Amino acid sequence: FWFMNVLIIHRHPSFLKKIKEKFLLGGWSVETLDCGLAGLLTARHHQFDLMLCGFDLPMVSGTEVIRSTRLLSANTTTPVFFLRGGYEPEAQVDLAVRLEAKTMDEKELDGVGKLACL
Repeated sequence: FWFMNVLIIHRHPSFLKKIKEKFLLGGWSVETLDCGLAGLLTARHHQFDLMLCGFDLPMVSGTEVIRSTRLLSANTTTPVFFLRGGYEPEAQVDLAVRLEAKTMDEKELDGVGKLACL
């Protein structure tokens, strides 16, 4: 039996817990981190099938996590979703798109349960 692996990087523990539960119900293997640097180092060395990342992370921004992941990691082609809080400048969102990441806001997160069960 093979599990899909997801890496979720977000600064709020309550958010991480909520999203982790949805993916676990879908049968995913889930790794959660609350620090950009830890996420960057983890993504460099471990392969994931999906990554969810907040923009505003401690130590290293979400944008830098994904930029470095795209250049120097085991996840150069892994699908990435940036988790938007609604306060990000459009320039930051545009940069995420250029890094081949999709964006997802709070309303769209309700559909993560469906995504997790794919």
